[in-house]
Amino acid sequence: MQIVKKRIIISGNIIEYVEYEKPYFKDYKRPEKTKNADMTKEKNTMADNRQIALNRAKNEIRRLINSNYDILDKFITLTFEKNEKDLDYCNYEFKKFMQRLKYQYGNIEYIVVVEFQKRGAVHYHMLCNLGYVRNSTLREIWGNGFIKINRIDKVDNLGAYVVKYMHKDISDKRLNRRKSYFRSKGLKVPIEYTKEKEVIALADALLQDLEPVYTNSYKSEYTGITSYSQYNLISKKVLVCT
Repeated sequence: MQIVKKRIIISGNIIEYVEYEKPYFKDYKRPEKTKNADMTKEKNTMADNRQIALNRAKNEIRRLINSNYDILDKFITLTFEKNEKDLDYCNYEFKKFMQRLKYQYGNIEYIVVVEFQKRGAVHYHMLCNLGYVRNSTLREIWGNGFIKINRIDKVDNLGAYVVKYMHKDISDKRLNRRKSYFRSKGLKVPIEYTKEKEVIALADALLQDLEPVYTNSYKSEYTGITSYSQYNLISKKVLVCT
């Protein structure tokens, strides 16, 4: 197994540099807890696992969006006119909507995030490369209620902008062991480097003259103190709504 001391993740113009106090083995799977574990500890572990899964999903979405910032230029919110709370039903309706959309406009690259309103109703935030479509036309294709279209010209760290819409209540059972987002298959993926020599060479080549836009450090049971820095290769942009 490969020992990881440092990582660089490149997602479009966003570069993340991570350094670990305690190296870890790549692709290592932690042993599962025994079935006879204390119930309180088991509940805490379940909550922790949900938080870990949510954080992982947020990072995946953020990096995936930033890797495709040059084509994903439209932000669409899809809501249901009725107070629909059944996630299976809503996901089925969204799937049919995408089929109708692709039938009319051809292949579309997209990322869609599931969110619950305060009243419990399901709605979707979708980032896609759909060309110009009238609001009324898209609402007719959706067929379930209201829509809102934002044209995204240029946004600094687009992934972070969309991720803030993700559901924050990890106790909601509807997202337990369920997908919190969907994506098309043709999207570019972030590039991750974990070999120490490659990471050092990339850091020297890309980060020498850059100031980080965000830094953080935290302590982990497995990796000790982890240092995180994020860099942006482009200047700050603005969101234009229509």
